[in-house]
Amino acid sequence: MKIASTHHALADLKPDSELLRTPSPPYYAVISTSIRPMEGSADYDTVMEAMIRLVKEMPGFLGAESSVELKDNKYYKVSTVYWRDLKSLSAWRHDAAHVKAKEHGAAHFYLEHNIRVCQVIEHYGANLTDCQSKRCAYESRESLLD
Repeated sequence: MKIASTHHALADLKPDSELLRTPSPPYYAVISTSIRPMEGSADYDTVMEAMIRLVKEMPGFLGAESSVELKDNKYYKVSTVYWRDLKSLSAWRHDAAHVKAKEHGAAHFYLEHNIRVCQVIEHYGANLTDCQSKRCAYESRESLLD
């Protein structure tokens, strides 16, 4: 599996879409943005592959999407990991292997790294598991924005 193009879903995707399928809100998104040098990529990939295997086994994990750009000999990465609830997200944050990987990453991989935890209150567009019609998605959007 290439880390540069990571898409994991517990539910099948719509046949004509490559985006992750998520449930109806609310659910949680952890957005990770990072910059790291090209050097040490093999070690980084090994740690990331272990974390991907581990997170896929965590209760409440809904999936992840990630994008990486190589520019000026640095990797610029944005990843979003989706969680059913805060209890599941908290269990992942405090998992011993994950804590160790985060500490290792901060010390050895990242030039810059940010984590943002968000509650998804609205989702419209492609790959809704419930409420598949555009009409339903826009009705939901209007009610939140009023």
